[in-house]
Amino acid sequence: MLFQSAGFLIFFTCFFFIYWLLADKVTVRNLLVLCASICLYSLWDYRFTSLLVFIILLNYFSELFIDKDTVKGRTVFYSAVVLNAIPLIFFKYYNFFIGSVNDTFSVMGIDLDLQTLKLVLPVGISFYTFLSLSYLIDVYKKQILPEKNIVDYALAISYFPITMAGPIHRPKIFLDQLKKEIKFDYNLAAEGLRQILTGLLMKVVIADSIAKHVNTVFNGYEKLNGITLILGLVYFSFQLYFDFGGYSEMAIGISKLLGYRISRNFRFPYLARTIPDFWKRWHISLTEWFRDYIFLPLSYILSRKMKQDSLFGSDIVIYSIGALVTWTLTGLWHGAGWNFVLWGMVHAIFLIISKAFIKPKKKLLKRFGLKKDSAAVIIYEYLLTFSIVNFAWIFFRNPTASKSFGMLSRIADVYAWSRPEITLLPLMMIVIMISLEFIQREKEFLIDIPHLNIFLRWIVYIGVTLTVIYYSGNETTFIYAGF
Repeated sequence: MLFQSAGFLIFFTCFFFIYWLLADKVTVRNLLVLCASICLYSLWDYRFTSLLVFIILLNYFSELFIDKDTVKGRTVFYSAVVLNAIPLIFFKYYNFFIGSVNDTFSVMGIDLDLQTLKLVLPVGISFYTFLSLSYLIDVYKKQILPEKNIVDYALAISYFPITMAGPIHRPKIFLDQLKKEIKFDYNLAAEGLRQILTGLLMKVVIADSIAKHVNTVFNGYEKLNGITLILGLVYFSFQLYFDFGGYSEMAIGISKLLGYRISRNFRFPYLARTIPDFWKRWHISLTEWFRDYIFLPLSYILSRKMKQDSLFGSDIVIYSIGALVTWTLTGLWHGAGWNFVLWGMVHAIFLIISKAFIKPKKKLLKRFGLKKDSAAVIIYEYLLTFSIVNFAWIFFRNPTASKSFGMLSRIADVYAWSRPEITLLPLMMIVIMISLEFIQREKEFLIDIPHLNIFLRWIVYIGVTLTVIYYSGNETTFIYAGF
């Protein structure tokens, strides 16, 4: 049941009133939300409800016995990590592994012909697995205490606004909110409604309108000219952003209606001036997860082992190794394919370049008498960052690396460039949205407009609502639900 569907609207309206009738009874309230979360997950994909319940129970009982200072505690921790990883690896990477083995031996003239399986990826498995792992790791490191209330723990992992596609909030932050009494806050609820409206505008009006043009370009790129392919790639960049960003805004808004605050996941990413800045704005919760649980621990280990080496112990070498490993894993998290690995590697390379050129960049600006906040520098950095991100999306969107390189080859053939073969209407919609985001760049979300007078505010709210209703004919799933 998707957030933009009529079914969810009916469900949540009924749930909202029941919830606030019971909100002062903390235990009953949390049990109600847990039941709603499990029921909604079952409606999304009932076949894997038992897997979600298994992961919850596994981690709940494991964290009670985790103790870093004992052999038994460490054994429980590592066993739990492995058991969490097995379903994710099996459902998401089994066929990729089998295909890679077949291809490797085929190059050597050996036909293994290992059989792949017809697997369906459980909805949200990447998200609730990472939620569970972050909790286990934090308990193991003694950064948080184990949660003894099984209802609260289960709710922190399965909370319905985030189960399908995040954000990957820290369980500790949400668990603290579950313990408190909640009073209905009109201002917070009104803010939540505005954020939901923002998400619907992004998803239903923009992302879903762009989708058919993106599919046309990527499904038939062999017959299209370079300009059309570039335009299609730009369309995909914004389709993905408004689709996933729209989901995140709705998830956050729904939580605010229930009196909760969860992590912000997007901060106007296409206003980023550098690749590091982009990843502080795009899928923030995932970036922070990989930073805290992969990049920083790995960099610490490398610095301890390599600092004595004058060549390989330099900060840039340590950063480069950490970035390459982290972004290879980030790519694989998104999907089981070499195209995702290449996507991750592109970002790793440009993150390393950004790190290495911090000082040279300052010297270069000084040499030409430019300030970092001058209009020319800002525009150049916007365009460069956007171009790099778009280039990387080629590997992300195409199902195989070979198709990605085929598309790049068509784009590189400048002699075949001509007038675009798809409509420019989506481009106009994108320009309007990005212009509004630039105006609202200091705000939390697009329709965060309390500074306008009440008459203008309601014109905006009614106008956006009618626009969403007008465009709501095509109900499509969220792209990141597939990750």
